[in-house]
Amino acid sequence: MTSKHFIPLGLRVMLGFGVFVALASAIMYGASLLPSPEQGCREHCAVLGKSGTMVPIYRWEQTAGMHGTGPAECKCS
Repeated sequence: MTSKHFIPLGLRVMLGFGVFVALASAIMYGASLLPSPEQGCREHCAVLGKSGTMVPIYRWEQTAGMHGTGPAECKCS
């Protein structure tokens, strides 16, 4: 039994890989268009006529020994 629409396996693999690479590239490009939390904070506070910075939520004692400072929130001043 032969099929009229037979696509060789190698071609199917190449097409699938190409679609995967194109989709991954589109997602990376779309993510680069979104502002970072720091940029979003500055823009939000600029509308209010203030300067904005990201400030850690926890005190330094609570994050002692950790590599990072934990979550941060936007403060306008």
